[in-house]
Amino acid sequence: MTPSGSLAVGLIAGIIYSVGHDALLRFKVDDALGVVPAHGFCGAWGIISLAIFAPAESFEDGRMTQLLVQSAGLLACVIWAGVVSWVVYLAIQKFIG
Repeated sequence: MTPSGSLAVGLIAGIIYSVGHDALLRFKVDDALGVVPAHGFCGAWGIISLAIFAPAESFEDGRMTQLLVQSAGLLACVIWAGVVSWVVYLAIQKFIG
């Protein structure tokens, strides 16, 4: 990714963080440290943004193919984090209460 592309990704991530944090507060989700918007929302943006902002010559099969690959990776991350979190939550609920 070029320096200007990295700057654009970072600026957009700042907006995503702010909007995401406000949205969580509106839905009364307790995230005092802002971890979900920082790592979840901005992390998802970072995964997708590679296919949008990296130079076209970086992709062997084209930008749209790379966007599909990045989206599949994002889906895998969401599924993994969701399943592991659910299992840990159930274990905590069962053994600790």
